[in-house]
Amino acid sequence: MLKNLLSLRDSSGLVLMNDTLELRSRLILDCFTNTWERRGGSVHILSYDREKDAIQRCFPANSLDRIIIHDAFGAPDKYAPSMWVDCFSKEEEPFTLVIDSLSTALIYHQFEDVYMGLLCLLRKAESLQLVLALLHTDVHEEHQVAKLCHLASTTLTAYAHDAAKMAGCKIVHRKPGGRVLREDEEFVFTADLLITDIKKVTHKKEEKPVVQQPDPAANLTFNLRLSNEEKAAKDNLVLPYIKGPSAGRGKGEITYVMERDDDFDEEDDPDDDLNF
Repeated sequence: MLKNLLSLRDSSGLVLMNDTLELRSRLILDCFTNTWERRGGSVHILSYDREKDAIQRCFPANSLDRIIIHDAFGAPDKYAPSMWVDCFSKEEEPFTLVIDSLSTALIYHQFEDVYMGLLCLLRKAESLQLVLALLHTDVHEEHQVAKLCHLASTTLTAYAHDAAKMAGCKIVHRKPGGRVLREDEEFVFTADLLITDIKKVTHKKEEKPVVQQPDPAANLTFNLRLSNEEKAAKDNLVLPYIKGPSAGRGKGEITYVMERDDDFDEEDDPDDDLNF
């Protein structure tokens, strides 16, 4: 999946780069920018977190003609979300947009304004290939992070790796048909801001331990099981046969014994089915 994003193959829409204050992901952001520029693409950086000079020092001098920096660090009102469409829809050549970062933009502007700014940008900027936005997830409310992740076609969440110069990234990609792909990949950072040696991480399924069921007959003072000799004796045992009298079928008669004080009346037995 990372290879597709780096090559802009089958990739579009909003890509969220989620990080935290303890584990920053700006280096990955710069690696994407540098890779896209090296492939001959035009990259626009909407920077709320760094000054223009600080960004330019991160990249080779010969690449700055294809990296256009929009300095929202010193003038955040100039790049309000309502102006994003007007600012970037004028581009005629295909380009990618890097927002560094959405978290700082949300300090200056309302959440709904930023959300609508992203939505309009994705729908109306015809030359825009992809938006890569950095989001510090631990400084926002959960429902805001969830809403932005729902808008994004891909979310990336980096994590630390045991080996030096390596990192891992959990990827959630939503296809246009609604299918969700989840992948875990690890990669290597190089000194010239490239991501190499991308490999998928396969997680082995943990086998559930088999719980040994206790034998209910283990501690009994008597034996519930028959030995082979006892089974043979049981099979050879001849039981006595007694022929019992077969009971006849009932006649369904009703007999009533008249008492001395009873007064018999034929109407008491209209069906004539009682035996007095």
